[in-house]
Amino acid sequence: MSVRRALTAMMLAPVAALAQPAALSPAEKTGFAGRVESCWTLAQGVDPRVTLRFAMTPDGRPVADSFVVVGTAAQTAFEAARRAVLRCARAGYDLPKDRYDAWDLIEITFTADGIGAMS
Repeated sequence: MSVRRALTAMMLAPVAALAQPAALSPAEKTGFAGRVESCWTLAQGVDPRVTLRFAMTPDGRPVADSFVVVGTAAQTAFEAARRAVLRCARAGYDLPKDRYDAWDLIEITFTADGIGAMS
């Protein structure tokens, strides 16, 4: 199994607000997922299924101390997924600043099967 196929599903979860912000487009979600996937590496034999939730800054960078695991996951997979998001964010992610409310809180799922459909 290829490391590049280790990221299967990504879901961007907007923060609950009084008015629902405009969601990210499929192309914006795919671009974000592809950038994170390029940094995702995990040792063989480790179950990579992990879902992270983390906050983002308006300039497209994840807040390093905001990462939490959604559900249960192996610590090794969590650390690898967290490193992938942070490593690819050095210059910030190219996300629409005028729709920051749609991506200020992101939830992303990593599994062994590759990238799946995003919602």
